[in-house]
Amino acid sequence: MDHTDYILARAPKPTLMCTATHDFFDIDGAWNCFRQAKRFYTRLGFPERVDLVETDAKHGFNSKLRVAAVRWMRRWLLNVDDAITESDSPVAADEQLQCTPRGQVMLLDGARTTYDLNIELDEKLVDERKACWTKTGRREALAKVRQIS
Repeated sequence: MDHTDYILARAPKPTLMCTATHDFFDIDGAWNCFRQAKRFYTRLGFPERVDLVETDAKHGFNSKLRVAAVRWMRRWLLNVDDAITESDSPVAADEQLQCTPRGQVMLLDGARTTYDLNIELDEKLVDERKACWTKTGRREALAKVRQIS
């Protein structure tokens, strides 16, 4: 899956892309992704539910992106469409915000990725899938696959 697929999977839920011109993600790729998502949302009849905000900054969640995100959430979660601003407030150091000793969950003992969890689930369902394909006709099995997916 690429970035556009993740946005399309949310459709037609409101989705805001917060981008930065000097990010390590190519800004042209972000705009291409947005155009694809906008076309799809438009076909669904909800073009106003996907948008993009771009700041002239590096990767991060700077003040302009934070304000845009809060305005977006207020609009779609509270039905309040106002022009709030961010007041000056101290920014905590990264170390103060970390919830794990080394700053990443995957560095914890026994940590498993979503890939690990999916492989485990896949292995757990092997027998059930085989039984479905063996005991039911192809048409019925395909219908079940469509229903689940």
